[in-house]
Amino acid sequence: MPRFLFLAVLLLALPARAAVVEVRSHREGDAVVVSASVTVRADPAVAWSVLTDYQRYPEFVPDMEISRVRGRDSRGLIVEQRGRARFLFFSQGIDATFAIAEVPERSVSSVAIGGSFRELAGRYELQRVPGGTRLSYSGRAVPGDAVPLWLLTLALEANVERHIAAFAREIARRAEFDRLVQRPQAEVAN
Repeated sequence: MPRFLFLAVLLLALPARAAVVEVRSHREGDAVVVSASVTVRADPAVAWSVLTDYQRYPEFVPDMEISRVRGRDSRGLIVEQRGRARFLFFSQGIDATFAIAEVPERSVSSVAIGGSFRELAGRYELQRVPGGTRLSYSGRAVPGDAVPLWLLTLALEANVERHIAAFAREIARRAEFDRLVQRPQAEVAN
């Protein structure tokens, strides 16, 4: 096989360049506020399908052990989640039960109604942008245990970055799958 052909095959086998996640955090009293965003080459409908696929989070979100929809009504959903927060030598189990409100293909807001934090709330937003969809997250956490705020700040920032990157990878994977499935159908139609 000629070298240039080998290199072309190798480049096609490599995963696409990872999306850049922008993360910021600051403290407000005894709370840590974290925000993050990433742009993914995908339609908002694909991003929405990933964001609201709560039951499958453990398959693609790092350190997420359990994510279960416990109930659904006209006001929203109740979702139970369990996992670990990790940062360098720090590792702590986290569990939370969330009340979730959805605005289809726009936002998912969650407020912990039980679990290991005194306060835990977050909001994901989707916005169509040139070339894809921008996924933004903002959250606020007040620890339930005596975790030093400086450590909680670093751990939350690192974990939010990993989780947003995982969402971006899954969105990109599903979008690419959709493109591959649609291409042969378009060719058959022509």
